[in-house]
Amino acid sequence: FVQEAYKKVSEYKLHKKSSRLIQLMSQEAPLTEAPYIDIHAICDSYRLTPPSNAELIAVLTEQGLETTRTHFRPTALRTEASPCEVVRAIHKIKGVAIQNG
Repeated sequence: FVQEAYKKVSEYKLHKKSSRLIQLMSQEAPLTEAPYIDIHAICDSYRLTPPSNAELIAVLTEQGLETTRTHFRPTALRTEASPCEVVRAIHKIKGVAIQNG
């Protein structure tokens, strides 16, 4: 469905935002069973400064965890990673030591 919609957007030369939205939906489709994680919300909970989505996606992908942006919330990702794995990845990006406890 998503790929057919993308063809229509290209065919009818619709607004660039339509094309971007369909592209995000296509990337997100394989992970629709995974819950989304709002990076800003999780960072607020742990008193961390949010990294860029691109940095976090890169770190999680390097760890072998499929990760993509969501089409409906710019500060959220869909990922195979658990919330704890996401927090560890943010700590890694920010150079913050992880405390046990």
